[in-house]
Amino acid sequence: MRAHWLFAKNASRYGKVSECNAFTYPQMTFVIMSQCVDIKDGRCVDVCPVDCIYEGSTMFYIHPEECIACALCETVCPVDAIRHIDDVPEQEKMYVEKNAAFFSEGNSS
Repeated sequence: MRAHWLFAKNASRYGKVSECNAFTYPQMTFVIMSQCVDIKDGRCVDVCPVDCIYEGSTMFYIHPEECIACALCETVCPVDAIRHIDDVPEQEKMYVEKNAAFFSEGNSS
C-alpha cells in the first residue's frame, strides 16, 4: 500500500523525461553514484517493486528501461547514493555514463 502512495506522490516529478538528458538517456530516471562503490548495502534491491536494480562487481545499477520511477530506492539508500538524473551533481555525472554502459554491455540477465 505504501509503495503505491509513494509512487503517486513522486509521479509528477519523476514521471517525466529529463530535458537535459532526453536525447542521450531517454529512459533513465535514477542513477546510483559513487557512494555505493564497495558498499552495496542492498536495501534498494529489497524495496524495488520491479526488480530493476542489478549488482555489478563494485556497485549496483538501475536498469533505465525497467525502472518505473517510484523513487523507493532513493528513500532507503543509507549512503544517499541514488539520485534522479536531473539531480546528479556535476562531479558525479560520470556515473550516468557508467550506468548506461553497464546495461549496454548486456548485464541485465
